[in-house]
Amino acid sequence: MRLTEQTRYAVRVVAYCAAHHPERVRAHEIADALGLTEFTVFKLLKTARDANLLDTTRGRQGGIRLGFDPALMSVGQIVRAFEPRFQQCGPAALFGTDDGGLEPYDFSTSEAFGRGVNAFLGELDTIRITDLLAREEMRGGTPPATESHAGDDR
Repeated sequence: MRLTEQTRYAVRVVAYCAAHHPERVRAHEIADALGLTEFTVFKLLKTARDANLLDTTRGRQGGIRLGFDPALMSVGQIVRAFEPRFQQCGPAALFGTDDGGLEPYDFSTSEAFGRGVNAFLGELDTIRITDLLAREEMRGGTPPATESHAGDDR
């Protein structure tokens, strides 16, 4: 299973906003704290806003904050928002229920992969953003990892 760097950055941005919830933070503040460029943060905001993960307000008193309570937000929600290939994954029990005229082994393969993807997403759904924050606090925080500019779309 391979996720893009953009998704990893998105989880970090959302976690940063969760750590400051309910206050608003600025894009440059997030970029500085996480070792990302402002361009990368702005690029992530559109998708996060469209998925109702983040709420943005322009202007002098504006900023970025979580779209809802961080205790209710899972890593799985963020992955689904930033990884389009996972957006249509339904519950494993429903994956591959219509064989569409496939040979039995094709149907079985599709069902097996669907169950694997859903197990992966199901596990991510059990991890709340607040869980990530608690782990960081226990470790005493970590220095920001700098972004690689070689390709955000890996």
